[in-house]
Amino acid sequence: MRRAVAITAVTALAALVACAADEERVTQVPPPVVVVDAGADSDAPPAPTVPPLPGRVKRTVMERSPFGGVPGNLLADGDFELSTVQHSGAQLGWRAYTLDGAGELDTHWETGGLCRSGLRCAIFDPGMLMFGRGTAAATKGNVASVWAKMPIDAKCNAVRPILITCDTFAVDKLLSSGKKDADGWCHYSAVLPQQDSALCMYIDSTLKAATYALLDAAVIGPDDGTIHPEEAEFWVPDAATVATLGSLRHLVQSTMPLGRGERRARPER
Repeated sequence: MRRAVAITAVTALAALVACAADEERVTQVPPPVVVVDAGADSDAPPAPTVPPLPGRVKRTVMERSPFGGVPGNLLADGDFELSTVQHSGAQLGWRAYTLDGAGELDTHWETGGLCRSGLRCAIFDPGMLMFGRGTAAATKGNVASVWAKMPIDAKCNAVRPILITCDTFAVDKLLSSGKKDADGWCHYSAVLPQQDSALCMYIDSTLKAATYALLDAAVIGPDDGTIHPEEAEFWVPDAATVATLGSLRHLVQSTMPLGRGERRARPER
């Protein structure tokens, strides 16, 4: 009797294990379907192209030198990088004066991508003269160049750069100009024969009130092929320009000595 009960219990346990095995059996999930791109043979339409919005700013990357653009420039501070001191009588490459040449003015400066070269450029206001100090190439001819960004409604001849001798302020050459480029810059240039005295740059304008130009990238250099300006037109200054240059010469020479002057004799020992 006990043996029969034991056999029955073993049989029931085996059946229970078999049922548990059947209940725990998991039906396998089929692998996911992978869609393969058909490539160039696909009939799917291309992604729509979004047109640029009007006036959208595009990023521009520029390399600028804080020391100016042309090595060996014979103009002191041709790129207006250092002439930023605002106190009167500063010994700077560029200085600003009133239209009659009898008074000094502070010069204001623009920075960044609005300038043509370097990191700074001069704001040239109506009623202002600019004087840039330089020298001349020895034993060879000279070339000169400067750029001005004009107001929208102004022509290039509204700004007038003139080369003068630094000691007598005699007019040597009017720098000729062409048309504005795509960014509104006018280029002024001239070729000169060999000079016996240093050259400076004098700039005046007929700009309208409440407007201004930007001056930048002024160069005087030897006529050896490194600079390629155009030949300037023949020009004789009018009486008003001659009078202004005379007043300016007196003011500049009294506040900014252009030469070493007489050398003092050595003291006796």
